Amino acid sequence: PETRAENMTPKNEVEEKLVEIWENLLGFQPVGVEDDFFELGGDSLKAIAAIASIHNEMHVEVSIKEFFDQPTIGEFAVYIKRKSTTFYFTVQPAEKKEYYILSAPQKRLYILQKLEPESTAYNETKAVWLQGEINREKIKALLEKLIRRHEIYRTSIGLIGDKLFQQVHPFEETKFNVDYHEADGNEARQLVNTFVKPFDLSQTPLLRVLLIKVSTLKHILVLDIHHIITDLTSDGIFVKEFIALSREQELPLLSIHYKDYAQWQNRKSQQEALESQEKYWLEKFNGEMPVLNLPTDFPRPGIQSFKGGVLNFGIDKDRCQALEKLALTENATLYMVLLSILYILLWKLSSQEEIIIGTPITGRNHGELQHLLGVFVNTLALKNQLAGEKNYTRFLQDIRQDTLSAYDNRDYPFEELVDKIIVNRDLSRNPLFDAAWKAINLLDIHDVEEIRSYRTPPAIVKLVVDAVCLMFEKEQT
Repeated sequence: PETRAENMTPKNEVEEKLVEIWENLLGFQPVGVEDDFFELGGDSLKAIAAIASIHNEMHVEVSIKEFFDQPTIGEFAVYIKRKSTTFYFTVQPAEKKEYYILSAPQKRLYILQKLEPESTAYNETKAVWLQGEINREKIKALLEKLIRRHEIYRTSIGLIGDKLFQQVHPFEETKFNVDYHEADGNEARQLVNTFVKPFDLSQTPLLRVLLIKVSTLKHILVLDIHHIITDLTSDGIFVKEFIALSREQELPLLSIHYKDYAQWQNRKSQQEALESQEKYWLEKFNGEMPVLNLPTDFPRPGIQSFKGGVLNFGIDKDRCQALEKLALTENATLYMVLLSILYILLWKLSSQEEIIIGTPITGRNHGELQHLLGVFVNTLALKNQLAGEKNYTRFLQDIRQDTLSAYDNRDYPFEELVDKIIVNRDLSRNPLFDAAWKAINLLDIHDVEEIRSYRTPPAIVKLVVDAVCLMFEKEQT
């Protein structure tokens, strides 16, 4: 909004601080104290980042549910004033040594890679078009600056005896290079396919770069990075810093690196804090685990394979607006609405009433981690019932409550939950869940019609989306 009413301006120090946090996260100004965080474009991931900033800057701990229940600054400021302050533990640099302990996400990804060493399932590959004249030596120099800046890009993972460790290497030992080829469109596709190959986690760097010249003014830049050193947020930081360096802008010094976070995560007090979260998950998954049985074209292999196809599709603008309206009316997020649709879709396909869906969640719960590169992802297993006399609105509220509770217990490592509740592992399946829903901000559905590679939704998805919107409209009237 271009103008602000008198009651939209902050009236005290707490509101002023919250306005500053909101504006930094949402990326625009001004934010008024009566604005709804989620109506302004906030989502679950931004809410988690806001909670981390509030703890860091205001020394107050709040749950994700408490944040959702007071989505305006005015409401939240009143709530915060009643909370007692808590000590904020900063992430300190680890003592200098040759080997460092791994974080929980690194341990999980290392084990998964070792189960199928020739797999590229955990390669994070990005290809972008570069327009205009390109100086390949300059691109190499910029990438070298980033590798020197971030220790995680110079980190290898290995074993000493039966102990896992990570080791940070000097830049000179990384053997970094930018592969360069000239090719037309068809040859470029083949080059990308052959460029992506398994990583040896004991060798650094765990990233590769390919530059393909298609024409004088058109190039393709391909980055292949192992997930054990990156995540979606890290990709965004990488792009932002690459652009800043290309404009000869100075980047702020880094006070800590990923190895320092791994050391902090494994400290005794941090482990003790997870005991209550462990209790939540063990109670949630007490009893027999439901197994999702979907109708498939072929028999399930004895050992899980990552081979498969990809179908990209977009949701048209009218359906998207209907879903967003639904989310705002029910004080939910678009992520929760789409998650409810996935549950209904799987229920229709399997006729099963209890279903577990996995979802990745950011582990950047500390203010100092927001601009750090590395893997900060945990996996949450969300179990919900579709039985009984529930209408859609009630089911969405159950999804909302379960998701917020899971978010408040998001630090407990997924692999530890699996170890405690799975007695006999079925190698043909993923542990705990066989369907996953990824919450990312790349799904800007309003613009999806402009993306030529996207098609209309498959008929069954279209039917479920329309049915959910229709159910909601009927329940509202």
